[in-house]
Amino acid sequence: MKESETTPTEGVASNSSFRHGDGASRILDVMLLNRAGEPCRVFRPGESLIIRIQVVFQQSVSNPVIGILIRSRIGMDVFGTNTRLEHLELGAFDPGEKLEIEFELDCLLSRQEYTLTVASQHWNGLSQDWLDDVMDFKVVDSKDVAGVLNLNTRVRHHKLAAVPAGERDS
Repeated sequence: MKESETTPTEGVASNSSFRHGDGASRILDVMLLNRAGEPCRVFRPGESLIIRIQVVFQQSVSNPVIGILIRSRIGMDVFGTNTRLEHLELGAFDPGEKLEIEFELDCLLSRQEYTLTVASQHWNGLSQDWLDDVMDFKVVDSKDVAGVLNLNTRVRHHKLAAVPAGERDS
């Protein structure tokens, strides 16, 4: 399918900043969920973040690749993965068949806003359906950190004995 033939008002795709692909499959739905399986757009560091994607196949496809990409509010790629990188082969799909897949992540992101990009691709990386910035979400936290990750730092310290005045470097 040519880019000009895509319909930007199709379901979840209407939220995407840019859609492209050959149309061998179409992303029908994208949901962000908390660990309880409830829709959620606000997460705290340490919580589970579940991304559920539903795809319908328009053509026969063998071993499609489904992927996610999280970007910061300024468009920097923060984290991305896909079923190929995760060593998961999905098998063969015929026209009309649907797939639902979930990616569950530990939220190690720092406090700020993010966007989610999702894609279905051929095994060789060519896009079937790619939805840029299809959904936004926020991480809230009372702790300030620099950068986009909160790696749950633990700091330890102890006071050392004073060095006698005669042994100090001048």
